[in-house]
Amino acid sequence: MMKITNEGQMRLSFEVPGRKEIIHSDAVKEVGGKGEYMTPVELLLSAVISCTLTNIIYGAGKKGISMEGAWAEADKEISDAGGVGVIRATFHLPKSVPEEEREFLQTVPVEHCTVGRTIRKETKKEYTFVYDV
Repeated sequence: MMKITNEGQMRLSFEVPGRKEIIHSDAVKEVGGKGEYMTPVELLLSAVISCTLTNIIYGAGKKGISMEGAWAEADKEISDAGGVGVIRATFHLPKSVPEEEREFLQTVPVEHCTVGRTIRKETKKEYTFVYDV
C-alpha cells in the first residue's frame, strides 16, 4: 500500500514499501507551493505516458523488436471545466521498427495502458509516433 505524507507547503511524498525511490509532488508557487517538484497533474501525465510507452515496449518485445533508446515527450491542456482536456505525446521509437509492425505498436499496446483507460472518455489523447531513434 502506498503511503502519502504531507511535508508542508503543499509538498507530498509518496512511498511504496519495498521500492527504492520516494517520489515527491509540489504545488506551483502561484498557489503557495515551492514549485520544485512535479505537480499532481504532471504526475498524472507522466503516469499515462509512461504506462503507454511501457506497453509499446512490452508489445514490441513480444514480437522480438528492440525499443532501445525509445522515449516520449508530453504535454497537457486543461479544459474549461477544470480537468485535463487534452493529453498530447510524441513517442520516439527506433527507425529499425519494421513498417509492417508500426500500426500494431501504435494501436494495440496503446489501448492496453491501464492508466490511459482510467482517464475519462472526454479527455482527448493526441499521440504522434516518430521513428527517429
